[in-house]
Amino acid sequence: MAFGDRPIADAPHFRPLVLCPLAAEASALRRPLVRAGLGAARVLITGMGSACAEVARTALLGDSRPSLVVLVGTAGGLADTPPALIAEEIVDADGRLLGRTFVPLTNAEGPGRRRIAGLTGPVSSIAAKARLAAASGAVACDMESAEVLGVCRQAGVPLAVVRGISDGPHDALPREVLGFVDLQGRTRPGRVLATIIRRPELLAVLLPLARRTRHAMAEAAELVVQVLHAHPRGASAAPPAATTDTAAGPPADATVDLDPAADGTAERGRP
Repeated sequence: MAFGDRPIADAPHFRPLVLCPLAAEASALRRPLVRAGLGAARVLITGMGSACAEVARTALLGDSRPSLVVLVGTAGGLADTPPALIAEEIVDADGRLLGRTFVPLTNAEGPGRRRIAGLTGPVSSIAAKARLAAASGAVACDMESAEVLGVCRQAGVPLAVVRGISDGPHDALPREVLGFVDLQGRTRPGRVLATIIRRPELLAVLLPLARRTRHAMAEAAELVVQVLHAHPRGASAAPPAATTDTAAGPPADATVDLDPAADGTAERGRP
């Protein structure tokens, strides 16, 4: 979908594609993009996890090949960070570098490289976040960036990753939250209401989480504007190659869920 009718940029070859796993994340971009004159950006709601990479693959094979892919959405924080960040490196759960991403030549705040751990499943508990942070050196984790990075690398299209931090390293995320959206990334209000009726104590967690998420996505939207404005001004047309000491690409089975299931096993894959 496109927001508004204003031209996205004067550069004739500037064709960005914005991917949002969740509908609420895409909605958070609407006003900031229109306000910045980027209202015609192509924004796709993809669904979570591997579904996002499949949408990216289909879009990159289409007739209107994007010049830049921007992955935008919320992520779990593994360290103290700003409310939103532009990732510089994507790593697996053990800290092996899967690839570097496009970072605009702007005053993106924060020293050093910002690492995102790309996983195939959620990390919900405080203990699991601490283990992942120690093993990966990442400041945040998500379920899309590793696979989307692989798709973009194969297509020769640069990828930027912008993440709003919805829950920090000391926040436990109720597993019920993963059932609040459907496979297309859209909120399931009936499931939300039923869960709250069944477990009203979750409101003490869900309400602050919702507030943090709104704030994080507002900050992320401003970073997306930075990325889109910076890209036509001289970014490379191809994503950087992996360095020689890295893992060879981001296969789906290279990432794990460090959160144990009730039976002690590790849950894997997309919820």
